[in-house]
Amino acid sequence: MLYAVPSFALLLAPLPGSLIGVNPSAGAWAASILINVLQMAATAMFAFRYLAIGASVADAAPSRAGRRG
Repeated sequence: MLYAVPSFALLLAPLPGSLIGVNPSAGAWAASILINVLQMAATAMFAFRYLAIGASVADAAPSRAGRRG
């Protein structure tokens, strides 16, 4: 929730000057790069957390769909 709600707020909030036109300003470029860096940091966090416990996660059980008798 701490990641999803602010992400949607940044995307949907009608802030003054939030529309990026054909020739964006330096501030628009900086905001775009900052949001992308935050997105990649969150993705890296989830990947790191999985890799930290990946060896102890059990394999999936075999499918039972083809065993009708």
